Amino acid sequence: MLRRLLKEERGMITIEMSVLIPILSVIITATLFLFLFFLDMAAARGEAMRVAGEMAAAWKTGGELATGNYEEKELIDRNVTFLIRSDRRGIVSEAESRLRERIAERLAVTRIEDVGVSIKTFRAKASVTLRFRWPLASAITYMGAAPSFSCTASAPVENREEWLRAREGFK
Repeated sequence: MLRRLLKEERGMITIEMSVLIPILSVIITATLFLFLFFLDMAAARGEAMRVAGEMAAAWKTGGELATGNYEEKELIDRNVTFLIRSDRRGIVSEAESRLRERIAERLAVTRIEDVGVSIKTFRAKASVTLRFRWPLASAITYMGAAPSFSCTASAPVENREEWLRAREGFK
């Protein structure tokens, strides 16, 4: 009787699949979320590079942050003293809010932890920190802190006016 029970294989596939399907589901779901996390990382890095470039163009031309365009006549008419003493902090705050908005609308499985934008001497920098959101709210108790990603992009601000600004000690 015992031998007959051990040799009988009816229903074995059901038992095997009841073990394999949950494991395969977790592996496929984890792979999908990892792919989406890498997609968010690429979007954040791309937007940081884009905003840093726009900010550098606007800083050195005195133009609009959105396009970096400027009026040729205004650029020619400005004097160097104005360029040394002008306060362009509005560009930094606008760039930071623009970076936050652009990234937020493209994220799938992460949230923005920190956004920073700065211009120092000859470099415009934009940095972003993203944190992965666990798919289930209770996962944080079992999995702990979610992984995060940080990136910094910079663009050169190279022109005569910035050289004079740095030489005179203005920021």
